[in-house]
Amino acid sequence: MPQLETISSFALQGLSCRTSNAAEMDRQNPERGRIAPLWQAFAAAGLHGDVHGAYFNYADRHHGEYSVLAGVKASSGQGTAAASASSVQVPGGLYLVFEAQGPLPEALIRAWGEVWAYFEQAEAPQRAYGVDFERYLGPSHAQICIGLAA
Repeated sequence: MPQLETISSFALQGLSCRTSNAAEMDRQNPERGRIAPLWQAFAAAGLHGDVHGAYFNYADRHHGEYSVLAGVKASSGQGTAAASASSVQVPGGLYLVFEAQGPLPEALIRAWGEVWAYFEQAEAPQRAYGVDFERYLGPSHAQICIGLAA
């Protein structure tokens, strides 16, 4: 079961792209997926800090396109790491936190399946579809934090 957590606002900076679940899950044309290449570019960029992934600018909840940022928590006074870096402000508020433990990215993919199934339930709280994010806590531990509507 996910845990409810109040999270303070913070900024992320890194590399971003635009994609959709349909593109990411297209087994016929896997080259349409943009998230794996984004994380490869992030690893090559040499950004250091608390690693996060953010999902935002949802066109149609999780059915349409959305933006993804692979990055690190921005600290005050920290300049942008590169001219091509993007940033996003994660709003403070209530988030449901889902655990992903085991080999990544497989454990994270399974956890996203749990997120979608959880929010399909009639009694589930309403998602905000503002900025959702992943916190990477170790080589085999991450959390998915889903913003809730006020």
